Amino acid sequence: MDASGARSARGKGITMKPRWKIFVISLRRVRERRLQILHQLLPRGLPFELVDAVDARQLKPELLVREEDASEMPDGAWACYQSHIGIFERIIDYGLDYGVILEDDCVLLDSGKMSLANIWEKLPADADHIQLHGLKGFLSKGYRVEEEGEYFNKLACTNVFTVGYIVSRRLADFILTRHRKPRMAPDLLFVAISKLGKFNFYDVSEKLVEPNWRISSSIEVPPEPPGEEPPPRVLCYTLALDLKDTHFYSQQARMMVASLKRSGFRGDFKLIHNGEFRIFEHPDPKIEEIRIDAPETTAQCYQMKFRARDLFSVDDYDWVLFLDTDFIFSIDIDSWFTGPEVIRFATEPAFPITSPQFNGFLTDDEMAGLERRGINSGAFVIRADHYHEVMTLWEELDAGESSRCKIGDQHAWNRLLLDTGLTNRELSTPEIKCFYDNANFNEMLTAGALHFCGCKDGDKLLAMQAKFISHFHTDNEGSLVRILER
Repeated sequence: MDASGARSARGKGITMKPRWKIFVISLRRVRERRLQILHQLLPRGLPFELVDAVDARQLKPELLVREEDASEMPDGAWACYQSHIGIFERIIDYGLDYGVILEDDCVLLDSGKMSLANIWEKLPADADHIQLHGLKGFLSKGYRVEEEGEYFNKLACTNVFTVGYIVSRRLADFILTRHRKPRMAPDLLFVAISKLGKFNFYDVSEKLVEPNWRISSSIEVPPEPPGEEPPPRVLCYTLALDLKDTHFYSQQARMMVASLKRSGFRGDFKLIHNGEFRIFEHPDPKIEEIRIDAPETTAQCYQMKFRARDLFSVDDYDWVLFLDTDFIFSIDIDSWFTGPEVIRFATEPAFPITSPQFNGFLTDDEMAGLERRGINSGAFVIRADHYHEVMTLWEELDAGESSRCKIGDQHAWNRLLLDTGLTNRELSTPEIKCFYDNANFNEMLTAGALHFCGCKDGDKLLAMQAKFISHFHTDNEGSLVRILER
């Protein structure tokens, strides 16, 4: 019997081309692995999505949840399992029939008969899982071929390794329903499921992928170098409160958080928003979305910067970072979390503190003689053990009487920093650039920390997209355009 392609051992194969996509699991911090797989995929013009792997180095121990009867798994294997779970969720969410899962250490091997481009013409109609590696020297104990075929072998028990495989929507849904929490490594789970006889497992007669054995494994997480201080524990929170059926802030928040992560930020996020749906469709253990009802006025939205202190705990952190949603980062900000100062703040170079957006609590003498930049409340860093103290004081000042018209939270923030006895300094390295002060296109593209203040909401979203895409998704070869405009 022939178990191949469109004329499978089980009868007719797939008569309509299925909906499919390649998903590449890749650790952002391991550039060598990411580049080696991209250099193979881009010239082939295949539809693929690069998915950031869950990084065991950046996970807090309490997030490493396993089933009670789980086998011993190193943290790297746990993170690997969650990375594959994230792919299965995408297959369901995207409405795909199949997903091709490649790990970033794989080498693509187009055989004479078959490739990832034409495999769909030969795929068995009943296939739920197909191993693409063909590594016969590494066998699971139960590996057994039930029927051999020209292109595919029907398996009674599948083999180990997840370097490259195809999974059906049906099997992905089963794993998400029954095995979302890990009990064992993902390849061992596939072995166990194949023995149930409820799903159809195959492997290829001629291998289409193999591991790049010269690249070290990312499963075993090497310890931090001896003698180095552990990185500071940082919590970043932001407010994406959209009023009147707009979605500007939630879209901005997605780009701001993504840019921080892509630029090396290793902290956790609290996204406070009033949206009906999640901002990030696929759960990330480092991102918590906190949904609240939108305040009635814009002023009350501003006040959530200090009132948000009651929505989360900062006990497990060294630093608390607040950012408005309209930031894009293209460089790491690790230096913001060093030094003895309790508060770090951002100024607006183009506007003195006597400007209307800052001066609500200045005295007449200060209005006449105070010379310093206005302090923008869209970015600040505070030592976690002082966070509640500072936020409480800010709220008390904001509620005070002013002889001048004041709209927004910045007036009280400037007063607080003028009067506080807590040590403080301006944020630098990278210095925050303001969009209105750097509207030149080239300056905007090269700014490491860009605040899009002074830009109308609709224009701001487009400008942020231009900055984000130009930095993270373009190259000198025009790869993105080639993928989108084939």
